[in-house]
Formats: sequence, C-alpha cells, structure tokens
Amino acid sequence: MAFNATPYVIAFHDEIPNLTTWNCLLRQGPNNKFVYDVQMYKAGPRLIPRCGQIRIWTAKLDGIYFARQLDTPSVLALYWIEK
Repeated sequence: MAFNATPYVIAFHDEIPNLTTWNCLLRQGPNNKFVYDVQMYKAGPRLIPRCGQIRIWTAKLDGIYFARQLDTPSVLALYWIEK
C-alpha cells in the first residue's frame, strides 16, 4: 500500500479444524530499510470461531500501532527492525 492509501479490509472466517493465521510483512524507509513480519491474527485453540472481531494495524514512521476497536486510539505496539 502507498503512503496515506485507503485502509485495506480483509474479511474472512476461521477454518475448522485448521486454525487461521494471517501474517503481513510491513516495510518502510529508503530501500525498505525497516521491516517487521507481523502476525496480524491467529485463531484461538478452540473449535468455536471468533466472529466479528476487528484488528487495526497502522504502520507509521516510528513503529507499528495496534487497536482492537474502531473507537479506541491505536497504541504503539512494535518498533521497526532495521535489516
């Protein structure tokens, strides 16, 4: 995604018995100097799907921010790793 791009929404459901996992490789800086491989979602170890949950990940210059609700401000969760 480009800087200030429209947020990207991924809608999915958990697969049972296979546990759903989503990873994203985030990069930023000149020549993608900074990187982080983030596990965005992992299903819990139960057979009941977690429906309707929201995860908000925001990549900024100082790090990667996270929130679980649309009306809650994101907090700094991860710092960039220099490759």
